[in-house]
Amino acid sequence: MGFALKYKDTDMQGSFEAWGTGFHYNYDSKLNLLGIARLKRQRVLAQLRFDTRLSEASFSYVQSLDKANQIKALTYSGNRTTDLSKTLDRTKLPAILQIAAHLSRYAFDLQSGDFEHFSEKFQKEFGLREFEIRALPSGRNSGHLFTALLTTQHNNTTSTRASSLPALMERLSHTIVRDLITMEFGEQFRDSAQRLLTASTRTRAIGLILDENFVPKTQISVRHTPETREDSPFPSSIRKS
Repeated sequence: MGFALKYKDTDMQGSFEAWGTGFHYNYDSKLNLLGIARLKRQRVLAQLRFDTRLSEASFSYVQSLDKANQIKALTYSGNRTTDLSKTLDRTKLPAILQIAAHLSRYAFDLQSGDFEHFSEKFQKEFGLREFEIRALPSGRNSGHLFTALLTTQHNNTTSTRASSLPALMERLSHTIVRDLITMEFGEQFRDSAQRLLTASTRTRAIGLILDENFVPKTQISVRHTPETREDSPFPSSIRKS
């Protein structure tokens, strides 16, 4: 991840507290419940119920979640900070935390190799006719080649491949824009095109969460001019989607 959370076990069953960038995480293993609050604040902003798979890797998921929160902070602050708690007011934070949690679950599924669950959820969320991610033997040092195939309800299709999951997500984000969005707008399927725009943004964010070489704090701009804002991890046209 390129960073480490402060961490403390609170019982012998897997409960813990963790302190991230702007947020305090409190996981109760008996309830399979994660509470998220601002640092030095008691009020819980969001609660996440973990299923069996998440509960078996609870701290790993929280690490991904904190990175997702940092990426969201870069997005909403124009690369000024990685602290989401200082970027949005309390009324807006819960909804953004839920989105970050959603992205982190997608990243968790890919990282754990559950491509079927990822594909099923992604296909349903964005109303796709077909969506599939697969891992194939690459024949190079026993590695894998990852492939993605996406087909819209209007039978417009794109596919891509890469040697890593972060690279696959980044390429998929670009191919969605390049191959599908313009075509769907041209065919007057505006709702579908908007969903694809969101899908492109989400896949880009998932790739950044997975990318161990992407460290959010290194993206903070020293000067906040129009030129430096273009260094955002997201394309300016879809930065806040």
